[in-house]
Amino acid sequence: MKNHSIALRFMSVTLVLGASITSAYAGPLLRWVDENGRVNYSYDIPSQLKTTGHVELSPTGYVVKQIAPNKTPQEIAEEKYLKDQATARRLADDQLRIEDSGLLGTYESLEQLDEFYNVRIDLVRDRRKLLEAFKPKLNKEIEVSEQQLAKTPSESNKKKLQELIAEKKKELETYATAIQQNFEEEYKMQTEFMQRRERLEFLLKQREARLAEKTREKDEVEKAYQELLRKK
Repeated sequence: MKNHSIALRFMSVTLVLGASITSAYAGPLLRWVDENGRVNYSYDIPSQLKTTGHVELSPTGYVVKQIAPNKTPQEIAEEKYLKDQATARRLADDQLRIEDSGLLGTYESLEQLDEFYNVRIDLVRDRRKLLEAFKPKLNKEIEVSEQQLAKTPSESNKKKLQELIAEKKKELETYATAIQQNFEEEYKMQTEFMQRRERLEFLLKQREARLAEKTREKDEVEKAYQELLRKK
């Protein structure tokens, strides 16, 4: 009878050790959901379901670790898009802060900014006036050369006049292009001027509001201090 009891104890210990070894070899107990929505418990997951996520359990059934499912290509693309958007916004904010600092550091008032851009715009317009002044002169030269071409009988003179006319017309086109570019430069400068003026006006008002708030707070502190002195 005693030998039988010892044998039973030995078998129990063997079974426990065997289960422990099997569990250690198989890894942690996993809880996972199959394609039909059924909850399963096992030490391994079918390969086709390993990307859907699962939970690792302790021997007592507590959650030890939760493995999130693999992200779909659409989720990965969405995360990248949101990250890129956040980066772009951060860079834009940084750039705006730099530009704002430059504006406030360069111009103390709207009048200073107005004066600076008005001088630049006047210079652009003066250059355009010089370019436009050459057009009548070139047109006149072309007209005279065409009249001479119509009257000269010499073929060699005709050829020279034709080359001269072609050269003058090409020069006239160059001036026309330069004038058009000048108009575009003025438009760009006017646009930049209005945008920077609007931004500077906002920043100056913002700075004035902050200074007024600080002054108000200082006055309130001084008033409270004087009131305290009177009570004493």
